[in-house]
Amino acid sequence: SIGCYPKNSQEMILELLRHTVFGRKLVDDARSIEENALFTFEVPLAFLTGSDNNATTICALLPPDFAIYYQFVVIVFFQSIFNAILGALMFKIVIEPQQQRKAIQRNNGSSRSKTDKQDFAGDTLAGTDKKDVASSGTAFLFAFGIAMPCVNPGTDLCRTGLGNSERRFDNGLSMYADRELPAHHRSPFWVRTDKQDFAGDTLAGTDKKDVSSSGTAFLFAFGIAMPCVVLEPIYAVRALEIRNVGLIMVFLTTSTVSSLRITEALSGFAPVPTRTSLRNYVAYFSCLLGMEFDPLTGNPKRVSREFFWKRLTTLGRDFVIVSLIISFLKPYEYEFFETHRAVDSMDHTLREMFSWQHLLNNLFVAFLISACLSQFSIGVSLVYNIFYGVQTYEIVLNPMLKSKSPSDFWGRRWNVLVHNGLKNGVYKPTRKHTSSKLLAVVATFVVSGIIHEYVNYVMFHGHGSDENVVHNFTWKQMIFFGWNGILVGLEYLIGHWTIFQWMSRTLPPIVLTALVLCSALPLSHLFTGDWIKHGYFDAIYLAEPIVVCRRE
Repeated sequence: SIGCYPKNSQEMILELLRHTVFGRKLVDDARSIEENALFTFEVPLAFLTGSDNNATTICALLPPDFAIYYQFVVIVFFQSIFNAILGALMFKIVIEPQQQRKAIQRNNGSSRSKTDKQDFAGDTLAGTDKKDVASSGTAFLFAFGIAMPCVNPGTDLCRTGLGNSERRFDNGLSMYADRELPAHHRSPFWVRTDKQDFAGDTLAGTDKKDVSSSGTAFLFAFGIAMPCVVLEPIYAVRALEIRNVGLIMVFLTTSTVSSLRITEALSGFAPVPTRTSLRNYVAYFSCLLGMEFDPLTGNPKRVSREFFWKRLTTLGRDFVIVSLIISFLKPYEYEFFETHRAVDSMDHTLREMFSWQHLLNNLFVAFLISACLSQFSIGVSLVYNIFYGVQTYEIVLNPMLKSKSPSDFWGRRWNVLVHNGLKNGVYKPTRKHTSSKLLAVVATFVVSGIIHEYVNYVMFHGHGSDENVVHNFTWKQMIFFGWNGILVGLEYLIGHWTIFQWMSRTLPPIVLTALVLCSALPLSHLFTGDWIKHGYFDAIYLAEPIVVCRRE
């Protein structure tokens, strides 16, 4: 009878997921040297401390807790399905009507007459009626008496008095060489008349008339789609009772990326290849990482054996780097040098912020975050490389060692995925409506700070090893990213000064990178402090092969 089934199918699925896939909460590290060590080795204590003590320290390499990996893959699949459905709706309600309006505007703005005939290339044959063509005797005299002889390069007339006319004639022909080809002949994803932003990227549709989203599109985007991507991680984490903040971060990656893709689509700045078909846009919207598109065909690039090998090599490199850094910093609670302030404090004095201990602590954690972000993105991208069969681009391009300026750090090397989302979803729309590059940069960093405040709130409020932890908005992320927005704005305002140009040409690259890092490190504890306090690095610690040592 019906009474034998007290729970509906939705509750049964949730119970199944809670107790099978997500049964392990993965909060505390249960690994031990005795049970889990891959191999052990002894290190004399005198070697580590420089003393004459004969005691030894036993070190062991422990494997990661593999339960975190299958939970990670399940979350990626779940979020991809959610985003695929939302992406299909976005294309039908927002993208497709935009494309139709643009096509109508292009047709209405065409200068060709409705009665003009067309040749095989689509060019108009204006005046094909014989009555429309009546040349005077003067015209025939010039055409066959002067112009036609000039076609022969050996004509003396062309090398003398009419040389200038020939050059003007050649310049006139160059106009046709530059004229826009029909759609099936030209490169489909490069529009030469687009304006460009500071990074050289095109600002397609900077004319406000080019992109006009209907009221239905705005209502769907901000009334349905945006609330869904913002609230979905909160309800999913609670429903599945996930307490590992590293896994929660996977949910929040979807929220961050999807919200920016919604605003870029609404503003008309979604990448051009994604707008060509429903299939391309759904693949793009459902992929948590950025997809590579072929600039000629507009289709996603297919993976190859060389691509897989390169990605696996990069992932192995990141595992080694993260394992070494986290094994080194974990015993010191991620603060190697002792300071007199809590790691998440906002009470640092100016002297404390510029102390070498504070700067080095922040530098070590910044290296750890950079390596973790690279490792996480490569790991997620491999899921899409395998199941989608398409290429994804790297989002961390060695910002800690190769950045030449604040804009190079934040715009081209650090988290390129979010940068592209902020550029298309915030920077370009702001610049289009205000015509101010500086205001667009400031707005971009303000939105970035708001996004990080949201991420911290969801990730740390009531989760982790302490279920009763309460994380309040302290606006640390707003301060940190606001400061970096000011730095980038100053770069655009005074970067052309002679002293800065001299520095960029003369100083060694490593010195320029050090100066860039020093501009952000004094305040970077505002970004990383809560991550340390609330156990983010302890959560991902479970996913890493680590080296632990114990004194005997």
